[in-house]
Amino acid sequence: MAAVNLLKLRKEINSLLWKFTDPEGFKADLIQILSQYETLPFRSSQAVHITGLSQRSQVPLLVYRELELAFYPVVLAQPEAALALADTLWVESDEAVRRIASILLGQIPLTYADQILARLLEWAQTGLDPEEVSVLFENAASQLRSVDVEVLLQAAATWSRSPIKSTRLIGLRSLIFLLEDPGFINLPTVFNVLEDLFSDLALDEVPEVTRIIELSLEKSNIETSYFMRQQLEKNPSRELTRICRRLLPQFSAQSQDQIQHILRNSYKRVK
Repeated sequence: MAAVNLLKLRKEINSLLWKFTDPEGFKADLIQILSQYETLPFRSSQAVHITGLSQRSQVPLLVYRELELAFYPVVLAQPEAALALADTLWVESDEAVRRIASILLGQIPLTYADQILARLLEWAQTGLDPEEVSVLFENAASQLRSVDVEVLLQAAATWSRSPIKSTRLIGLRSLIFLLEDPGFINLPTVFNVLEDLFSDLALDEVPEVTRIIELSLEKSNIETSYFMRQQLEKNPSRELTRICRRLLPQFSAQSQDQIQHILRNSYKRVK
């Protein structure tokens, strides 16, 4: 990997910003800048591209950081141009370019929250794996989570209740992103969403729901244990019993005995 000459990089970035309102020109120059710093195995005459958003492209974090710092005042001054630029960069298959698109989206002023959320949902459904979705939200939704969490929470709740499977899955991953914030405390809204899901929980949603419950237990063990016991009593479905068995050691001591009793009875009924 080429060493990062900071003075040279900043000069290149300053030149790049002159094309901020020219998305295709900006993208071409950005790709040229990034290609100088990519790890050698990912550079070839065949122009192999890495899809997604994780750091598999091996562009140094310093490069991303310098780009992010340089973009911020320009994005604030020209949010409409930033949205158009982010859209252009996202359709590029190269992982590093898409990462820049998510960084730009995360800097857009929250007066554009509806447009930010629309892109989050659309981009997250473009074949990203859970790790890549997590990086997308970290880059593009952290400002929403810290400044206007209720807007993001409402979007996550709406997506989680969608009849469209892929949208519902992104909603669940959005709830995980919210719960991973130590300052997030709105468990009642999370419980309301889960209660709606438990009546028709799909097998491929179990990992996300399990993680949501784990994070909720970390925030309020007694409250979450009580909620799960209530749900299990109302609807001991196969998916819900599977989750409760897996998480049993994490429930409060009082709830463990009661949940075990419900699980035994539900097992007998199935037999």
